[in-house]
Amino acid sequence: MAVFNFKNLKKNNDQLAWFVLDILMVALAFVNINLILFDFTFSYNLGSKFYYGIAPKLATWYDVYIHQNFISIDLIFVAVFSVEFFIRWMVAIYKKEYHKWFFFPFARWYDVLGLIPIGSFRFLRVLRIISIIFRLQKMKVLNLKESSFYPGFKKYTQVLVEEVSDRVVVNVLESVEKELDKGNHFSKEFVAQVLRPNQEQIVNFSLKRVQLITQQILQDHKEDIKQYLNEKVQAAVSSNDEMKLIKSVPGIGGIIRKQLDHAIADITFKVIAGIVEDVSKGEDVFSKEIEVVSNNLMHTLEQDEELEKLVKTISNQTISLLKTQVLKQDWKENEAKN
Repeated sequence: MAVFNFKNLKKNNDQLAWFVLDILMVALAFVNINLILFDFTFSYNLGSKFYYGIAPKLATWYDVYIHQNFISIDLIFVAVFSVEFFIRWMVAIYKKEYHKWFFFPFARWYDVLGLIPIGSFRFLRVLRIISIIFRLQKMKVLNLKESSFYPGFKKYTQVLVEEVSDRVVVNVLESVEKELDKGNHFSKEFVAQVLRPNQEQIVNFSLKRVQLITQQILQDHKEDIKQYLNEKVQAAVSSNDEMKLIKSVPGIGGIIRKQLDHAIADITFKVIAGIVEDVSKGEDVFSKEIEVVSNNLMHTLEQDEELEKLVKTISNQTISLLKTQVLKQDWKENEAKN
């Protein structure tokens, strides 16, 4: 059984009064829910025949005094629940529990729906019982975790939540699949509605990353870049006919050629270093170039049919993988481990 801690009720008389009211409401709601369920089964021929078969006198009494007057009897319960609801509403206004006086019905929407004496709305009164139990738990008067049924309740609640949530997620993913199959311009819409509105942020992000990477490369590999350029310049100069003529000049040809090699390599390195420095400082010219590239890329993404097919294929494969993962029954695996 659930463990009650009545010591927490001795703090003030108001809390004791609310506790008594809660217990009465739980008992009344419990009786009302059971009456609704019984009358629901009694309404069908199969149910009424069953009750008449096992207890004919009791079934006759119920039919005459309860079933035929069920709506009137249910309205008595509704009246009591309504009075309790409005009392709590007035107290909430007095204590300023909500920012606006009319917020209370929205916060207690389950009670409002349960007060509707029509069809399946009556079954929502079970939420009244659940809300009161959680309220007592919050008051630390009731400790469900110490009850004997709590482990089973927790287990089957988790199973129910997982099964329901999984089905909802799978339905959503299947709807996305259908939309992808119907749509012929997914990538175009993606660019128009997602990428283009964020194009400036994307360009700025790309520029900052390029600046950081180029600056870091120049700092960490300065000597390697110089050596690489020297090797490439020497190879290019060696295959150049004009440079061969300079080297063939008697006496000073070799010296001039060597100096030219170093000069060309140094100039090339300084040009590259200057470009990298401009990039790292975020020069406007480079920013504009990235923006131009970005616009061209956006246009390409909008018009490329092959990309459209690729996006759909990847999206459908991703959704199928997600559905497989969602449909895995974790509660069964956990049960098998235990």
